[in-house]
Amino acid sequence: MTLIKVIYGAYGAAMADSEVDSWISMVLHNYKESTPSQWTYCVANEAPINALRLAIAEGKIDHTKVEVWFNGNQVIINEYGAIAHWPDGFCDINGTLSEKILIAALFKRKAKRYCGLAR
Repeated sequence: MTLIKVIYGAYGAAMADSEVDSWISMVLHNYKESTPSQWTYCVANEAPINALRLAIAEGKIDHTKVEVWFNGNQVIINEYGAIAHWPDGFCDINGTLSEKILIAALFKRKAKRYCGLAR
């Protein structure tokens, strides 16, 4: 029975968004067609993790055959591709930056409106 082990961290391979579809296709192929008992992938950004979560949610990979590791701790992905206990620093840069962009834009808009700069 094939196990997919993904280690997320700074020493993993960074992956361009354009490479994620090819990567998840390779993972699915190895999961379905290969005989080794375990495949290990080391990744450094969140796109492959999210592609793996989607494959689980779509039923292409059994969530019980997936282990994701971050800072020496296992991150559990349920059958819906969700992570109930999201560790700090795990795949969160896009959310963190998006939040900061929205807050900065809000303050900028308020400053323009209330300082008479809006027209």
